[in-house]
Amino acid sequence: AALESYVETGNFKTLTRIGVRFINRIQVAAGSFDLEEYLNVYPHLPTNQLLKGFFLRNELMSFEDKGTMVLILASDFKGPTPAVMLDFEYLFQNLSLPISNSQDLIEEAHNKIVEVFELCIKDKLRELFEEVK
Repeated sequence: AALESYVETGNFKTLTRIGVRFINRIQVAAGSFDLEEYLNVYPHLPTNQLLKGFFLRNELMSFEDKGTMVLILASDFKGPTPAVMLDFEYLFQNLSLPISNSQDLIEEAHNKIVEVFELCIKDKLRELFEEVK
């Protein structure tokens, strides 16, 4: 539906870039929260001090499809409920693709995000998830 709206707003025939993004806000219990127990990706510093905040950005290139996975892990401790942000974006760039042929790449990007998300989380975090309807 979003792609159809995009096409209808202008005279667009080709895409030069496709990006699919999922942002997950994971609320954590107040006080100390050991990321290593819940995630396979976390800041690791050689100190015993508590982190006040963090922002990690990783870019992974896929040799299969020449896409790029951008993974951001960040703290969101300012609000009333502390949280960790897991932000995934899968990009295909430098394309010259007819819009009518884009759905397969969009689905592929979505599947890559789900795959990497599952690799990033541990069972202890999965147990905390509630089904969203």
